[in-house]
Amino acid sequence: MPEAVGKIVAMNVDPDTPPRPLDAAAVFPQLVPPASTVTRLHPRPGAPTWYDSSIGGPLL
Repeated sequence: MPEAVGKIVAMNVDPDTPPRPLDAAAVFPQLVPPASTVTRLHPRPGAPTWYDSSIGGPLL
């Protein structure tokens, strides 16, 4: 298989979110009561085939 054009050679192996440069709760105390924990996604590039897509492939 030929080498993909524009292929990403190296990726960050540690997908953690870096610490914030400031304490947002101290700057905006009104945001503390409704605050909640969230999950941050770290998507990776891929090369799906037409079988992997419902746009170009079958749904079932």
